[in-house]
Amino acid sequence: MKDNGKLFTVISYVLGGLVLVVTIAVLVYFRLRVGEIIRSTQPAYPYRAHYAFICSDSSDSFYQEVYDAAKKEGEKLDCGVEFMGRNLSADYSRNELMEIAIRARVDGIILEADESGEIVGLIDEAVAKGIPVVTVGSDSTGSSRQSFVGAGFYTLGQMYGKKILEDVPEGTDINVLVLVSPNESDSNQNIIYSGIQDTLNRSRREDLITIKTEAVNGREPFEAEESISELIRNTSKLPNVIVCLDKLNTSCIYQALINYNRVGETLVYGYYIDESILSAVEKSVISATAVIDTEEMGRYSIDALDDYISDGIVNEYQPVDIRLIDSTNYRAYKAEE
Repeated sequence: MKDNGKLFTVISYVLGGLVLVVTIAVLVYFRLRVGEIIRSTQPAYPYRAHYAFICSDSSDSFYQEVYDAAKKEGEKLDCGVEFMGRNLSADYSRNELMEIAIRARVDGIILEADESGEIVGLIDEAVAKGIPVVTVGSDSTGSSRQSFVGAGFYTLGQMYGKKILEDVPEGTDINVLVLVSPNESDSNQNIIYSGIQDTLNRSRREDLITIKTEAVNGREPFEAEESISELIRNTSKLPNVIVCLDKLNTSCIYQALINYNRVGETLVYGYYIDESILSAVEKSVISATAVIDTEEMGRYSIDALDDYISDGIVNEYQPVDIRLIDSTNYRAYKAEE
Protein backbone atom coordinates (compact mmCIF):
# COMPACT_ATOMS: atom_id res chain seq x y z
CA MET A 1 0.00 0.00 0.00
CA LYS A 2 2.89 2.33 0.87
CA ASP A 3 4.51 1.61 -2.49
CA ASN A 4 1.24 2.47 -4.24
CA GLY A 5 1.06 5.72 -2.28
CA LYS A 6 4.58 6.63 -3.24
CA LEU A 7 3.88 5.81 -6.88
CA PHE A 8 0.77 7.98 -6.84
CA THR A 9 2.78 10.84 -5.31
CA VAL A 10 5.49 10.53 -7.97
CA ILE A 11 2.91 10.45 -10.77
CA SER A 12 1.20 13.51 -9.30
CA TYR A 13 4.48 15.43 -9.21
CA VAL A 14 5.30 14.40 -12.78
CA LEU A 15 1.87 15.43 -14.08
CA GLY A 16 2.02 18.67 -12.13
CA GLY A 17 5.44 19.38 -13.60
CA LEU A 18 4.18 18.72 -17.12
CA VAL A 19 1.22 21.04 -16.63
CA LEU A 20 3.55 23.76 -15.33
CA VAL A 21 5.93 23.35 -18.27
CA VAL A 22 3.07 23.48 -20.80
CA THR A 23 1.59 26.56 -19.09
CA ILE A 24 4.94 28.36 -19.14
CA ALA A 25 5.45 27.41 -22.81
CA VAL A 26 2.01 28.79 -23.76
CA LEU A 27 2.67 32.05 -21.89
CA VAL A 28 6.08 32.45 -23.50
CA TYR A 29 4.60 31.77 -26.96
CA PHE A 30 1.83 34.30 -26.37
CA ARG A 31 4.32 36.97 -25.26
CA LEU A 32 6.48 36.30 -28.31
CA ARG A 33 3.46 36.52 -30.64
CA VAL A 34 2.30 39.77 -29.06
CA GLY A 35 5.81 41.15 -29.38
CA GLU A 36 5.89 40.13 -33.04
CA ILE A 37 2.53 41.80 -33.70
CA ILE A 38 3.55 44.95 -31.86
CA ARG A 39 6.75 45.15 -33.90
CA SER A 40 4.79 44.55 -37.13
CA THR A 41 2.40 47.42 -36.34
CA GLN A 42 5.15 49.99 -35.90
CA PRO A 43 5.26 52.54 -38.75
CA ALA A 44 7.70 51.77 -41.53
CA TYR A 45 9.20 55.25 -41.06
CA PRO A 46 9.01 57.71 -38.16
CA TYR A 47 5.88 59.76 -37.60
CA ARG A 48 5.02 62.42 -35.09
CA ALA A 49 2.26 60.09 -33.81
CA HIS A 50 1.20 56.48 -34.33
CA TYR A 51 -2.54 55.73 -34.33
CA ALA A 52 -4.25 52.34 -34.43
CA PHE A 53 -7.39 51.78 -36.51
CA ILE A 54 -9.49 48.85 -35.27
CA CYS A 55 -12.79 47.40 -36.51
CA SER A 56 -14.58 44.09 -36.05
CA ASP A 57 -14.16 42.99 -39.69
CA SER A 58 -11.03 44.13 -41.51
CA SER A 59 -12.55 43.06 -44.85
CA ASP A 60 -15.57 45.38 -44.48
CA SER A 61 -15.46 47.79 -47.43
CA PHE A 62 -17.18 50.53 -45.40
CA TYR A 63 -14.42 50.62 -42.81
CA GLN A 64 -11.78 50.23 -45.51
CA GLU A 65 -13.05 53.52 -46.96
CA VAL A 66 -13.01 55.14 -43.51
CA TYR A 67 -9.44 53.91 -42.96
CA ASP A 68 -8.26 55.16 -46.36
CA ALA A 69 -9.55 58.64 -45.52
CA ALA A 70 -8.02 58.50 -42.03
CA LYS A 71 -4.66 57.41 -43.43
CA LYS A 72 -4.70 60.23 -45.98
CA GLU A 73 -5.54 62.82 -43.33
CA GLY A 74 -2.92 61.35 -41.02
CA GLU A 75 -0.20 61.77 -43.62
CA LYS A 76 -1.06 65.47 -43.88
CA LEU A 77 -0.55 65.79 -40.12
CA ASP A 78 2.57 63.58 -39.98
CA CYS A 79 0.66 60.80 -38.21
CA GLY A 80 0.95 57.11 -39.08
CA VAL A 81 -2.37 55.23 -39.08
CA GLU A 82 -2.07 51.44 -38.78
CA PHE A 83 -4.99 49.15 -39.74
CA MET A 84 -4.62 46.64 -36.91
CA GLY A 85 -5.20 43.00 -37.89
CA ARG A 86 -4.05 43.30 -41.48
CA ASN A 87 -1.33 41.02 -42.90
CA LEU A 88 -1.00 38.90 -39.78
CA SER A 89 -0.46 35.15 -39.77
CA ALA A 90 -3.43 34.59 -37.43
CA ASP A 91 -6.89 36.07 -37.01
CA TYR A 92 -7.46 38.21 -33.95
CA SER A 93 -10.75 39.51 -32.61
CA ARG A 94 -11.43 43.21 -32.20
CA ASN A 95 -10.95 42.86 -28.42
CA GLU A 96 -7.60 41.15 -28.88
CA LEU A 97 -6.48 43.86 -31.29
CA MET A 98 -7.45 46.47 -28.70
CA GLU A 99 -5.28 44.68 -26.14
CA ILE A 100 -2.38 44.58 -28.59
CA ALA A 101 -2.74 48.30 -29.39
CA ILE A 102 -2.71 49.13 -25.67
CA ARG A 103 0.41 46.98 -25.12
CA ALA A 104 2.05 48.68 -28.13
CA ARG A 105 1.51 52.05 -26.44
CA VAL A 106 0.14 53.66 -29.59
CA ASP A 107 -0.56 57.39 -29.38
CA GLY A 108 -4.28 57.02 -30.11
CA ILE A 109 -6.95 54.52 -31.16
CA ILE A 110 -9.77 54.82 -33.69
CA LEU A 111 -12.29 52.11 -32.88
CA GLU A 112 -15.52 50.70 -34.27
CA ALA A 113 -17.06 50.23 -30.83
CA ASP A 114 -20.25 48.91 -29.26
CA GLU A 115 -21.96 48.96 -25.87
CA SER A 116 -20.59 45.63 -24.64
CA GLY A 117 -18.91 45.50 -21.25
CA GLU A 118 -15.71 44.10 -22.76
CA ILE A 119 -15.27 47.03 -25.15
CA VAL A 120 -16.15 49.56 -22.44
CA GLY A 121 -13.50 48.00 -20.19
CA LEU A 122 -10.82 48.06 -22.91
CA ILE A 123 -11.55 51.67 -23.83
CA ASP A 124 -11.36 52.68 -20.17
CA GLU A 125 -8.07 50.80 -19.81
CA ALA A 126 -6.58 52.57 -22.84
CA VAL A 127 -7.67 56.01 -21.62
CA ALA A 128 -6.36 55.27 -18.10
CA LYS A 129 -2.96 54.51 -19.68
CA GLY A 130 -2.94 57.82 -21.54
CA ILE A 131 -4.13 56.53 -24.92
CA PRO A 132 -7.07 58.60 -26.24
CA VAL A 133 -9.85 56.67 -28.02
CA VAL A 134 -12.17 57.97 -30.73
CA THR A 135 -15.09 55.72 -31.60
CA VAL A 136 -16.18 55.67 -35.23
CA GLY A 137 -19.33 54.36 -36.92
CA SER A 138 -20.80 52.93 -33.72
CA ASP A 139 -20.33 54.32 -30.23
CA SER A 140 -19.65 53.11 -26.70
CA THR A 141 -21.55 55.66 -24.63
CA GLY A 142 -20.77 54.00 -21.31
CA SER A 143 -17.00 54.31 -21.80
CA SER A 144 -14.52 57.14 -21.24
CA ARG A 145 -13.80 57.56 -24.96
CA GLN A 146 -12.87 61.10 -26.01
CA SER A 147 -15.16 61.53 -29.02
CA PHE A 148 -17.61 59.73 -31.30
CA VAL A 149 -17.52 60.32 -35.06
CA GLY A 150 -20.55 59.03 -36.92
CA ALA A 151 -23.93 59.60 -38.46
CA GLY A 152 -26.88 61.10 -36.65
CA PHE A 153 -28.78 57.82 -36.46
CA TYR A 154 -32.03 59.36 -35.20
CA THR A 155 -31.86 61.81 -38.10
CA LEU A 156 -31.34 58.87 -40.47
CA GLY A 157 -34.48 57.23 -39.03
CA GLN A 158 -36.40 60.44 -39.66
CA MET A 159 -35.12 60.48 -43.24
CA TYR A 160 -36.34 56.91 -43.78
CA GLY A 161 -39.73 57.84 -42.28
CA LYS A 162 -40.19 60.90 -44.48
CA LYS A 163 -39.15 58.96 -47.58
CA ILE A 164 -41.66 56.19 -46.79
CA LEU A 165 -44.45 58.76 -46.43
CA GLU A 166 -43.47 60.25 -49.79
CA ASP A 167 -43.33 56.92 -51.63
CA VAL A 168 -46.46 55.18 -50.28
CA PRO A 169 -49.62 56.66 -51.87
CA GLU A 170 -52.07 58.58 -49.70
CA GLY A 171 -54.84 56.43 -48.22
CA THR A 172 -52.74 53.26 -48.43
CA ASP A 173 -51.90 51.17 -45.38
CA ILE A 174 -48.22 51.38 -44.47
CA ASN A 175 -46.94 48.07 -43.14
CA VAL A 176 -43.28 48.51 -42.25
CA LEU A 177 -40.88 45.66 -41.45
CA VAL A 178 -37.48 46.73 -40.11
CA LEU A 179 -34.79 44.05 -40.45
CA VAL A 180 -32.22 44.25 -37.66
CA SER A 181 -29.05 42.32 -36.92
CA PRO A 182 -28.99 40.03 -33.88
CA ASN A 183 -26.23 42.06 -32.21
CA GLU A 184 -27.89 43.17 -29.00
CA SER A 185 -25.09 45.62 -28.23
CA ASP A 186 -25.73 47.63 -31.41
CA SER A 187 -27.65 50.66 -30.15
CA ASN A 188 -27.45 52.44 -33.52
CA GLN A 189 -30.21 50.27 -34.98
CA ASN A 190 -32.48 51.01 -32.02
CA ILE A 191 -31.94 54.75 -32.54
CA ILE A 192 -32.71 54.51 -36.28
CA TYR A 193 -35.85 52.51 -35.51
CA SER A 194 -37.00 55.17 -33.03
CA GLY A 195 -36.51 57.87 -35.67
CA ILE A 196 -38.61 55.91 -38.19
CA GLN A 197 -41.34 55.13 -35.69
CA ASP A 198 -41.61 58.68 -34.33
CA THR A 199 -41.72 60.22 -37.82
CA LEU A 200 -44.45 57.86 -39.02
CA ASN A 201 -46.51 58.15 -35.86
CA ARG A 202 -46.42 61.94 -35.96
CA SER A 203 -47.82 62.00 -39.48
CA ARG A 204 -51.51 62.52 -40.24
CA ARG A 205 -51.56 58.95 -41.56
CA GLU A 206 -50.67 57.30 -38.26
CA ASP A 207 -53.91 55.28 -38.17
CA LEU A 208 -52.83 53.47 -41.34
CA ILE A 209 -49.36 52.58 -40.05
CA THR A 210 -48.02 49.39 -38.48
CA ILE A 211 -44.33 48.94 -37.81
CA LYS A 212 -42.44 45.96 -36.45
CA THR A 213 -38.92 44.53 -36.37
CA GLU A 214 -37.51 41.14 -37.26
CA ALA A 215 -34.03 39.95 -36.33
CA VAL A 216 -32.10 38.36 -39.16
CA ASN A 217 -30.46 35.19 -37.91
CA GLY A 218 -26.73 34.77 -38.24
CA ARG A 219 -23.69 37.02 -38.29
CA GLU A 220 -22.09 35.37 -41.32
CA PRO A 221 -23.12 36.29 -44.90
CA PHE A 222 -24.44 32.83 -45.79
CA GLU A 223 -26.56 32.70 -42.61
CA ALA A 224 -28.10 36.12 -43.25
CA GLU A 225 -28.71 35.19 -46.90
CA GLU A 226 -30.54 32.01 -45.88
CA SER A 227 -32.61 33.82 -43.26
CA ILE A 228 -33.74 36.55 -45.68
CA SER A 229 -34.32 34.09 -48.52
CA GLU A 230 -36.61 32.12 -46.21
CA LEU A 231 -38.51 35.31 -45.33
CA ILE A 232 -39.08 36.24 -48.98
CA ARG A 233 -39.83 32.66 -50.07
CA ASN A 234 -42.26 31.75 -47.29
CA THR A 235 -44.18 35.00 -46.80
CA SER A 236 -47.25 34.95 -49.03
CA LYS A 237 -47.93 38.69 -48.69
CA LEU A 238 -44.89 40.84 -48.06
CA PRO A 239 -45.22 44.09 -46.08
CA ASN A 240 -45.29 47.01 -48.49
CA VAL A 241 -42.20 48.54 -46.85
CA ILE A 242 -38.99 46.79 -45.73
CA VAL A 243 -36.13 48.72 -44.15
CA CYS A 244 -32.64 47.20 -43.86
CA LEU A 245 -30.28 48.70 -41.30
CA ASP A 246 -26.99 47.25 -42.47
CA LYS A 247 -25.14 46.55 -45.69
CA LEU A 248 -25.39 42.75 -45.47
CA ASN A 249 -29.18 42.67 -45.14
CA THR A 250 -29.53 45.22 -47.94
CA SER A 251 -27.50 43.09 -50.35
CA CYS A 252 -29.26 39.86 -49.31
CA ILE A 253 -32.80 41.15 -49.73
CA TYR A 254 -31.96 42.64 -53.12
CA GLN A 255 -30.77 39.25 -54.33
CA ALA A 256 -33.66 37.36 -52.72
CA LEU A 257 -36.31 39.54 -54.40
CA ILE A 258 -34.73 38.82 -57.78
CA ASN A 259 -34.25 35.09 -57.10
CA TYR A 260 -37.89 34.56 -56.13
CA ASN A 261 -39.35 36.93 -58.73
CA ARG A 262 -40.88 39.27 -56.14
CA VAL A 263 -39.46 42.57 -57.33
CA GLY A 264 -42.10 45.31 -57.09
CA GLU A 265 -44.10 43.69 -54.27
CA THR A 266 -42.43 45.82 -51.60
CA LEU A 267 -40.53 49.07 -51.24
CA VAL A 268 -37.03 48.38 -49.92
CA TYR A 269 -34.93 50.99 -48.13
CA GLY A 270 -31.31 50.02 -47.68
CA TYR A 271 -28.18 51.01 -45.83
CA TYR A 272 -24.77 51.69 -47.41
CA ILE A 273 -23.91 51.63 -51.10
CA ASP A 274 -21.65 49.71 -53.45
CA GLU A 275 -21.84 48.87 -57.14
CA SER A 276 -24.52 46.18 -56.73
CA ILE A 277 -26.68 48.29 -54.40
CA LEU A 278 -26.36 51.31 -56.70
CA SER A 279 -27.41 49.09 -59.60
CA ALA A 280 -30.44 47.94 -57.56
CA VAL A 281 -31.40 51.59 -56.95
CA GLU A 282 -31.03 52.31 -60.66
CA LYS A 283 -33.37 49.39 -61.45
CA SER A 284 -35.80 50.42 -58.67
CA VAL A 285 -35.37 47.07 -56.91
CA ILE A 286 -34.25 49.19 -53.93
CA SER A 287 -36.24 52.39 -53.50
CA ALA A 288 -33.50 54.27 -51.65
CA THR A 289 -30.36 53.59 -49.67
CA ALA A 290 -28.52 55.56 -47.01
CA VAL A 291 -25.01 56.78 -47.74
CA ILE A 292 -22.70 57.93 -44.95
CA ASP A 293 -19.75 60.13 -45.88
CA THR A 294 -16.83 57.80 -45.11
CA GLU A 295 -14.30 60.42 -46.19
CA GLU A 296 -15.57 62.80 -43.52
CA MET A 297 -15.68 59.98 -40.99
CA GLY A 298 -12.02 59.08 -41.47
CA ARG A 299 -10.84 62.69 -41.61
CA TYR A 300 -12.80 63.78 -38.53
CA SER A 301 -11.48 60.79 -36.56
CA ILE A 302 -7.85 61.81 -37.11
CA ASP A 303 -8.63 65.47 -36.42
CA ALA A 304 -10.37 64.50 -33.16
CA LEU A 305 -7.36 62.54 -31.93
CA ASP A 306 -4.96 65.25 -32.99
CA ASP A 307 -7.01 68.01 -31.34
CA TYR A 308 -7.24 66.08 -28.09
CA ILE A 309 -3.52 65.29 -27.99
CA SER A 310 -2.50 68.89 -28.77
CA ASP A 311 -5.17 70.81 -26.82
CA GLY A 312 -6.58 68.33 -24.31
CA ILE A 313 -10.17 68.96 -25.44
CA VAL A 314 -12.36 67.74 -28.29
CA ASN A 315 -16.05 67.72 -29.20
CA GLU A 316 -17.75 64.67 -27.69
CA TYR A 317 -19.79 64.08 -30.86
CA GLN A 318 -18.85 64.94 -34.44
CA PRO A 319 -21.61 64.21 -36.97
CA VAL A 320 -20.85 63.33 -40.57
CA ASP A 321 -22.96 63.91 -43.65
CA ILE A 322 -25.64 61.35 -44.51
CA ARG A 323 -28.15 61.23 -47.36
CA LEU A 324 -30.57 58.95 -49.16
CA ILE A 325 -29.79 57.93 -52.74
CA ASP A 326 -32.82 57.09 -54.91
CA SER A 327 -33.86 57.12 -58.56
CA THR A 328 -33.89 60.93 -58.62
CA ASN A 329 -30.28 61.49 -57.59
CA TYR A 330 -28.34 58.27 -58.19
CA ARG A 331 -26.88 59.59 -61.47
CA ALA A 332 -25.53 62.68 -59.73
CA TYR A 333 -24.09 60.52 -56.95
CA LYS A 334 -22.47 58.16 -59.45
CA ALA A 335 -20.93 61.13 -61.27
CA GLU A 336 -19.51 62.42 -57.99
CA GLU A 337 -17.94 59.09 -57.21
